[in-house]
Amino acid sequence: MSVCRCCKSGRSRSGTDGPDIEYHDKLLSELEKVLEEGSWEEGFSIALYLLRSTCRESLVERRKAEKGILLCLRMRAIDPGTTLADAWTCSECWSVLQEPITLKCGHSVCKGCLTPSCSKCGLYSARDPHPNLNVLVNDMAHKYWDSELKAVELKNEGNKKFKRGNLHEALEAYSEACKLNPNDASLHNNRSNAYFKINEYEAALKDAETAIKLRPNWTKAYYRKSVALRRLNRDEDAFKTLYQCLILDKDPSVLIQNEICSLLTQMNLTFREDLDEKTLKILEIYPALKAKQKESREVIHLIKDATNSIEKFLRTMTSPKRLPVDSKQIDASDYECPLCFRLFWEPVTTPCGHTFCRSCLDRTFDHTPLCALCKFDLADFLASRNVAPCEFIVQSLRRLLPDAYDERKRLHDEETRDLIGKETPIFVCTMSFPSVPCPLHVYEPRYRLMIRRCMETGTREFGMCPPGTGSELFADYGTMLEVKSIKYFPDGRSVVGAVGGRRFHVLSRRSRDGYNVANIEFLVDDTVADEEEVQEIQELHDVTHKLTCDWFKSMKSQLQEEIESHFGPMPEKEQNYWKMSSGPSWMWWALAILPLDQNTQVWI
Repeated sequence: MSVCRCCKSGRSRSGTDGPDIEYHDKLLSELEKVLEEGSWEEGFSIALYLLRSTCRESLVERRKAEKGILLCLRMRAIDPGTTLADAWTCSECWSVLQEPITLKCGHSVCKGCLTPSCSKCGLYSARDPHPNLNVLVNDMAHKYWDSELKAVELKNEGNKKFKRGNLHEALEAYSEACKLNPNDASLHNNRSNAYFKINEYEAALKDAETAIKLRPNWTKAYYRKSVALRRLNRDEDAFKTLYQCLILDKDPSVLIQNEICSLLTQMNLTFREDLDEKTLKILEIYPALKAKQKESREVIHLIKDATNSIEKFLRTMTSPKRLPVDSKQIDASDYECPLCFRLFWEPVTTPCGHTFCRSCLDRTFDHTPLCALCKFDLADFLASRNVAPCEFIVQSLRRLLPDAYDERKRLHDEETRDLIGKETPIFVCTMSFPSVPCPLHVYEPRYRLMIRRCMETGTREFGMCPPGTGSELFADYGTMLEVKSIKYFPDGRSVVGAVGGRRFHVLSRRSRDGYNVANIEFLVDDTVADEEEVQEIQELHDVTHKLTCDWFKSMKSQLQEEIESHFGPMPEKEQNYWKMSSGPSWMWWALAILPLDQNTQVWI
């Protein structure tokens, strides 16, 4: 442990004679104890005493005291809730989108604000060194908010001048930008910093407060306010503002943490009598600490005042102001998919910057991984398969074209209902059996579409039939397959893990979008009620089961392993199997592995 000059000289840090290194060690131990118990007021009293009485040379103790201060403040902090940027603004800077990039999560940011993870949802995405602009969002931003974009350009010019030290020129640029877009918090925040640098602290404070009103959960605006307050010798207000930063930011910067501790060290604290004595019960144990109780009482009052004020503020806090749109600029044709020429539904933006309906894009990917407009290679995009709809476009449709959006939703729902109607999609490939696994390699475009629709509609089922004879494309009998798992390859192919379910008879058939569909009726075995018949069935069942087991065990071990890897292990015998609609499961498993031709299996 570092030893301060007070201790070396034989004088305690509390001002009394004799070294008190051991005394401070006891206080640090007591601090850890009360923090574990969650007693923030007692802990804060100890930490504040240590912070204000420890010499600068005692870095270890000072860091522990600072850590205790911050932990106590975080204990008192409230949950501010979540306030996110509007869909029409950058999710990072909350300004109008300049050179918009749409992320995989569907949120859009300015090209200059691009970070590895989205500030709205936290989704990480590998950063493209050369990201392409969202063409549609960029066009709409220039169409709707040209003056706001000019304000952003002025802000960028002001930033360059600020970095070069031309503060008055930067201030002029920020002021012009504020005139064009007075509702942009970043403009007022930057101008606050410029005013601060030229010692115009009242103006800096006013702009910081405006930025807070426009963007209530932005810690940078609170920091700007706090530094202006410090220069105006309003230390208590500065502390309350910095404490609000801790409430709003789950991971406050080192700068903010250091500012709080610095303020607590330098503040000229006064005494208040009205603090509950329970808070300071720990002080009775340590006389030197009790001498500092006036200071801790004052700061605890500040903390409570700050918490109460921000709780009240957050209760009245409204959503971010929405950018205005001139109704004369609204045109439904701006939001038409270039593939289906209908209003967008679940619009997805590709890495090349073009936007399509998700279903339209998926259908093009069934045939080629290239963009339908620019022929950009989208193989990597196809492989990810976890891209969300573009929030900007979805919200634009809802806000600007609500009637057209509702009609588009009605059409989509109607089409979905048609897909899950009476007709069952049919995969023409092989014979499948109830309860028996049936893995499939799906590569044909028509079956990619069929499987995707089964998953999107939530049915997760389709019929499996072997090829037919004569003029029929597929057999009259088949088995329903339930999708248990699906694994996609980068090129769009997939391996589907399915298990057989109910058997069916085909009543009629036709083609839909390239794949077959059919009207079917399910087959159910006749139930046996007579006890003598049940006994005969049980005897036949047991004999057949034993013969099957003996036959399987007589196979070479390698062949057994291959069969089990494809069809799974032989199912156990069920109770009351004679009452089951499809009979015992092991029987179908045995039929699947028997060396019979497909027609015989269909007949059985």
